[in-house]
Amino acid sequence: MNQKTSKVEKEFYLRCSYLTLSVLFDKEPEKLTKKEYLELIVEGGIGAIPYIGGVVQSLYFGSKNEKRFKRIEKFYKNLNESLENIRDQIPEDVFNLENKDQLIGIFEGINDEVEKSKAQNKIDMYKNLYKNCLLRINSASWDNEEYYLLVLNQLTSIEIQLLACLMSRGNENFTGNISMSGYSQELIDGSLNRLSDFGLLEKTISSIVLGDVGKQNMGYKISHLGIQFINSTLT
Repeated sequence: MNQKTSKVEKEFYLRCSYLTLSVLFDKEPEKLTKKEYLELIVEGGIGAIPYIGGVVQSLYFGSKNEKRFKRIEKFYKNLNESLENIRDQIPEDVFNLENKDQLIGIFEGINDEVEKSKAQNKIDMYKNLYKNCLLRINSASWDNEEYYLLVLNQLTSIEIQLLACLMSRGNENFTGNISMSGYSQELIDGSLNRLSDFGLLEKTISSIVLGDVGKQNMGYKISHLGIQFINSTLT
């Protein structure tokens, strides 16, 4: 892949942004045909990349109603602002896109989930994942990021809060009772177990209470995979 093509490819990812979307929003989305969308995208410079036609359609034709479309617009506006701050850190030359279909699949997945998501903290995590994929654009494999997206899609707001709470403690092994105001202990314990099942937490038995139906007190800490997940989605 030559240098000119590489820079164009890089520019595609950078231009999935508010500046490009602003062109699309010159007309009301429900009154535009797919042909008109494509013409506007080409005018924005994105259509110059041959292999991402399907991605563009997924990104911009996927919105089912105005609220979801606005959610996508806001997402790419915020993403663009974040990219401006790290533009110099994104590799100039994209030389390893053997797994480009896998990477594009991740971007498509992020777009689809943002379109559906109503939780801003989760949308911010999708933005961070997208951004960190760009910083690692020459990665030889996207298996980890693919898994991060799979997990993120399933995490609840409570699980995200628990993960952030444990990380804020310096990742020490927490053996005390974890509770949250307004939530049942069963829900908290179940959420911790799910985080452990995802591989994001290491779970250990800290003590056994005799005479209490064999009750076990559990200890939790962020796993190595959990730290990688946090670095990709919360930073």
